[in-house]
Amino acid sequence: MDNSTRNGTHNPVRDTENGSSGGKRTHARAVIIVVIVIAALAALAGLRVFDRYLNPEVETTDDTINVTVAEVALGDIEVTSVHTGKITAEDEVNVVPKIPGKALSVKVELGDKVNKGDTLFVIDPSDVETQDEQARIQRDAASKARSSASGAVNDAKKARKDAEKVVKDIDKQIKEAKKAVREAEKIGPAGAAALAQAQAVLQQLEQSKAQAEAGVAQAKAGVKQAQSAYDQADAQYRIADVGAGAAGDAIKDTEVTAPISGYVTGVTVQKGGMVSQAMPAVVITSTDRIQAATTVAENLVDKINVGDSVEVYVRAVSDEPYRGVVRQIVPAPPTGQTTYPVIIDFENISEGLKPGMLVEAVMVTGRSEGACLIPSDSVMIRDGKEIVATLGEGDKVEIKEVTTGIDDGENIEIVSGVSPGERVVTEGQHYIDEDSKIRIVE
Repeated sequence: MDNSTRNGTHNPVRDTENGSSGGKRTHARAVIIVVIVIAALAALAGLRVFDRYLNPEVETTDDTINVTVAEVALGDIEVTSVHTGKITAEDEVNVVPKIPGKALSVKVELGDKVNKGDTLFVIDPSDVETQDEQARIQRDAASKARSSASGAVNDAKKARKDAEKVVKDIDKQIKEAKKAVREAEKIGPAGAAALAQAQAVLQQLEQSKAQAEAGVAQAKAGVKQAQSAYDQADAQYRIADVGAGAAGDAIKDTEVTAPISGYVTGVTVQKGGMVSQAMPAVVITSTDRIQAATTVAENLVDKINVGDSVEVYVRAVSDEPYRGVVRQIVPAPPTGQTTYPVIIDFENISEGLKPGMLVEAVMVTGRSEGACLIPSDSVMIRDGKEIVATLGEGDKVEIKEVTTGIDDGENIEIVSGVSPGERVVTEGQHYIDEDSKIRIVE
C-alpha cells in the first residue's frame, strides 16, 4: 500500500492513469468483437452464395394462357357509311340573258323574294332595235324577190302549156292529113296530084310538130329554171323572215324576267355594266322543296339503291336525324371527279332546314339477316388466311379457317368455317395454338 493510501489521502494523477489504461483495453476488445461478427456474417453470406451456386433453385412456371370466349350466335348485321353534303333547293335557276348587252336597270337585290314573271333587269334595246329594222328591210326585199320568182314560174308554166297545146293541134292536123293521103291513094292514078299534095302537107305538119315538141322541151326547161330561182328566193326569204323574227324576239328579251318564284341568291349584274351569256346574271332559289345532295365512292355506289331509307343529320338544326329516301343516283361522276352524286328527299322537314346547310347522310351499304356472328376481334390473319381459335371438347384449342362477310366494327359475319353454338376465343387468341393450355376467364 502506497503512502497516500496509508495516510488516507487520494492521488488524482495515479487514478487517471489507471482509468485510461482500463478504457483502452475495453475499447480494443469491442473492436475485436465487431470485426469477428462482421467476418462471421461475411463468411455465412459467402457460404450461402456458394451453396446457391452448387445447388441452384429450380423455378416452376405456369404456361397456361388466360382467354375469354364467346359463342357463335345468329343475328342480323348491317354496315353504314357516312357521306357529307349539303341541302340544296330542288328548283334553282341560273338566269342567263338570251342576248348580251348593257344593263339599263336592275330591279332586284340579293335576298329579294320574286314571283315568276317579275322583271329582274333590263338590257339597253338600242342595238337590237337597229338589228330588227335591218332584218325587216331584208325580209321585205326577199319577199319581193320571191314574188317575182313566183311570177316567172307561172309564166314559164303558161309557155309550156301553150307549147303543149300547139303539139296537140298539130297532131290533129297530122291525123287529117293522113286521112287525105289514104283517100287520094284510093282514087288511083287519077288522084296522083291530090295524093302528092296531101303527102306534102303531111310532111310539113310533121316538121312543124318536131319544132313544136322542141318548143315544149324548151318550155319545160324554162319551168325548171324558174322553179329553181323561186326555191332560192324562197329560201332567202325564209332566212330573212327568221332573222326578222329573232330580232323582234331580241327586243322582248331585253327585259329579263324571273322563270320561277323564289329568293334571289345571287346577283352579278350591275346597272350600266355589261351582261353576257358566259355567266349567270341572277340566281333564283325556290325553297318550296329542298333536298340533300351528297356523293358516294365507286366502291359503294352499287350498294345503295333508289328508295333506300337514309338518316340525314343537320347538326346546325338538330342532333336528331331527319328521315330521307334516296331519289336519284347519277350513274356517272361529273367530269374530273371520281364520286357519284346522290339526291335524297326529306320525309320530314322542319322550318329550320335551309339550302346551303351541311348534312351527314348515313346510308346502309350492307345488310345480312340471320347471319352467324362473332366479335370482330376474334378473326386473325395468318399466312394470308382468315382464321379463328375455337374450343372443342375439353376446351381443346382448334384453329379453323373461315370466310367472313359484313363487319360492323363490333361483330363480323361468318359465311363459312364455324357454326352457331361453337365457342371462339375473343381475347388471348393471338398467343395460342392447338397445343396451348388455356384457362377461360370472365
